[in-house]
Amino acid sequence: MKTAFIFPGQGTQAVGMGRDFTARHPAVFGPLFEEANDILGFDLKKLCFQGPIEELTDTSVAQSAIYTVSVGVHRLLMQEGFKPDIVAGLSLGQFAAIAASGAMTFQDGLNIVKRRGKLMSEVKRLGEMVAVITLNEETMDHVKEIVAARGGNIGVDNSPTQVVLSGEAETMRALFEELGTITGVKPRMLRVSQAFHSELMAEMEDELMDYVAQFPLQRPDTPIILNCEASVEYTLQAILDDIRGQCTKTVQWRKTVDKLAELGVDTLVEVGASRTLVGLMKAWPQHKWTLCTTDSTSNYMRTVKTLKTQAGVLKG
Repeated sequence: MKTAFIFPGQGTQAVGMGRDFTARHPAVFGPLFEEANDILGFDLKKLCFQGPIEELTDTSVAQSAIYTVSVGVHRLLMQEGFKPDIVAGLSLGQFAAIAASGAMTFQDGLNIVKRRGKLMSEVKRLGEMVAVITLNEETMDHVKEIVAARGGNIGVDNSPTQVVLSGEAETMRALFEELGTITGVKPRMLRVSQAFHSELMAEMEDELMDYVAQFPLQRPDTPIILNCEASVEYTLQAILDDIRGQCTKTVQWRKTVDKLAELGVDTLVEVGASRTLVGLMKAWPQHKWTLCTTDSTSNYMRTVKTLKTQAGVLKG
């Protein structure tokens, strides 16, 4: 049996995230939120628990919230004695995966996430993003041909039937209109003012990496599949290269899932206040994974039971 811990990205924030976990596991989540509040300079716990959603959705807040809750749930799983064979995270989720790999501390990761979100929001070249879902893989291949022909860019390749386009506003709007006329294609404009994972973000790369260089990141003790190449990595340099590359390059989540299957992973645990990544797995019906979520305390307990049963701790 091989288990992967996978960590969700931006867009999975919701009012109430982390609240039940804090009530049930105050020894873990209490100090974690206190540390986060000190680093961020605002009350992250209050925004997570009470909102409003408009403030929680702000890039700098949402990224910090998702990262913090994911790390907290990972700490609980580690206390239960569960260590994954491999980790991966989608976009922002990669930072929680890096922390879970042992390559950086929670505090250093949150500082980096905070600065990354700030730099993203300050990028001067504004753009837009379009989520595209297709009826089948063949239709998605056609969509990708159109995007390439129009000079568009795929920011996130989520699955065989789902991508997110990212780039200049005029190009994105034109693609949105054109793709909307094709049978079996559902495009949707996202409510963002930045074109994440596109060349429009290039201006933030150097400043981000100068900031990252201040922190003592180290070689991971758990292998990690990184976003840009979907390759299994064990070195610090590969992680640093991917943090930079993630600014402008496509997040290869589809290839990441293919790599997990190739490696023989049979259990996927989505770690954090989300079940988005597990939901994507229906696009790979040929793989019979055991899928686990931790988006609620009840689902967390089911996941713990499943992992203990697989480990032979529980029977039946």
